[in-house]
Amino acid sequence: MHRLSADVRREAFMRAAVKVIKRDGVAKATTRNIAQEAEMPHATLHYCYRGKEELFFDILDAGTVRIRELLSDIEPGAGLPKTTETLMTEIFEWFIDEPDFFGALFELIIWAWHLPDDKKAARDVYDTWIGLSGDVLRRGLRENSEVDITPLAQYVIGSLDGVYFQYVTYGDVNRARATYRLFIDSSMRLATELENASSVAA
Repeated sequence: MHRLSADVRREAFMRAAVKVIKRDGVAKATTRNIAQEAEMPHATLHYCYRGKEELFFDILDAGTVRIRELLSDIEPGAGLPKTTETLMTEIFEWFIDEPDFFGALFELIIWAWHLPDDKKAARDVYDTWIGLSGDVLRRGLRENSEVDITPLAQYVIGSLDGVYFQYVTYGDVNRARATYRLFIDSSMRLATELENASSVAA
């Protein structure tokens, strides 16, 4: 019988945990339920993970890796408005294409609010996502532009939060897409203002 590597088993448990979290919520994502979803022995999960918390953080880390992959192909130097539009579109299409994964990430951020670390874990996730968005936006700046990108990056991620929760509540992708387009357009206007102010200052 072929023996699965530890990495393969951890990946299987992460996929199973994502399904359980999205379907039933974090409270019901026990190690036993996750192992059952993965169709693997409960003891094997505890061999791979010290507990479900470690597994949950692995999923949050995988979300960061996925965002980094999505944004790595965005063309540098395209200008701040165009880069803003591309960034927001890429992230929106991700949560439409991978609803279980994206939904589990949001469930886990809410879970992280309640950890005994004064929301540090949740802040770390947001700091990373905002930082990655900021890195992409900076790459979009034209040469010699000096812009404080952080407020725009925060607005981009905040817009995504609001539209995602409405999408989950109403289940209407066309409504979500139309609402998000308004956020994209307003973000592009802000990006244009920032870019123009940078050009004047230069």
